[in-house]
Amino acid sequence: MSEPVIAHVEHSDSSRESSPGATAQEMLDKPAIGQFGGEPEPQSSRPAKKNWRPPSKWFFKPTEEQTFFEKMAAKDQVPASVRETVTQEEYDARGPVPHEPLLPQHFLILRYALIPVALHAASYHFFPQYTWPPAFAWFIYFLTMYRFAFAMIQYLNGVQEKYGVFDQVNKPRDLAPDQHVNRLTIGVILFLLVRPAIPVFLAYDRNVSPLAGIDMWTPLRMIGYTIALDLPFYCYHRMTHELNSLWFVHRLHHGTKHPSVLLSILAGDIQELIEILLCPLIASYLMNMSFAELQVSAVYQLFTEAMGHSGARADLTNPINSVFLKPFGLDIVLEDHDLHHRYGRSGLNFGKQTLVWDTLFGTKGERLETGKPFPYKHTAETQPKAPILAH
Repeated sequence: MSEPVIAHVEHSDSSRESSPGATAQEMLDKPAIGQFGGEPEPQSSRPAKKNWRPPSKWFFKPTEEQTFFEKMAAKDQVPASVRETVTQEEYDARGPVPHEPLLPQHFLILRYALIPVALHAASYHFFPQYTWPPAFAWFIYFLTMYRFAFAMIQYLNGVQEKYGVFDQVNKPRDLAPDQHVNRLTIGVILFLLVRPAIPVFLAYDRNVSPLAGIDMWTPLRMIGYTIALDLPFYCYHRMTHELNSLWFVHRLHHGTKHPSVLLSILAGDIQELIEILLCPLIASYLMNMSFAELQVSAVYQLFTEAMGHSGARADLTNPINSVFLKPFGLDIVLEDHDLHHRYGRSGLNFGKQTLVWDTLFGTKGERLETGKPFPYKHTAETQPKAPILAH
């Protein structure tokens, strides 16, 4: 049996703060001191020969030897083909970034998001004397979101396998380090428990069918909600990057510059509280939504957040708002958040559902590959300027 591959996790912290006049390419090339320990890894345009990375041996254990937390984390398979680097020739042979159509994504999301709504509505139609208590409603919506999470991971792993991942010439995709796999799995469970509970807390009326809150304006309200949700997220996210006193809140999440799907949820306690609970609560007060609209929106949000951390080399975007935002250059694509991680603490692309607020406040980064003429020219002259960190 071959020796297990150790997952790459190169980390970004204050050692990668931008300097005046630094370009984005220089930020991407600058070595970082590992947040989890270790030394800077030598930078090279060739596949890395050495690793200075915390081990992820749990991923390669036989299933019967894995703990409960490890078995849950292993649902994100991270295809073997993206756990290794490729040569520049192999990378270029893939051609331009392919466009992934929106229809299969909508079908994946809606077949899970609408099942509990349809079941709920049918129950109220055929058995109007029996209404769903809030706890029971939460449980049904939680079950479908739980099932969706694993279907989504399988879909995104398939896209990774099909197209490869961004920046694979320099680094492969990271796995969860051994020391954080338990925290990561607990974070996933908490996310799946809390997100379906927020619509129940804010908008649930057990005496009203969920269909009562759906009308012809529902799609526009759901699009507006993604913009509203991104406002508190953008503000908190940008502050944690630019203020030294708040960087500790977000530092753990930026332990990887090349995340995989599961690492989208790796965060400290304060960050989990803000992102899982506070941002959706604030957005719900900014944009009035019905119970069913909030539940369906939560499934779309989960997909977009996981998509942005997958690194899959495809033109994937937020399926709920891209058609309306793309003509104005305000849509977010997969590469945007992947670049955010590669920039490290230096920032750019702070939004997670849209680029509306990044565009308005001047923190939108230029894409390197998506929508660019092929072959790509990754030179310093083609990159956006890095912002100067506030202190």
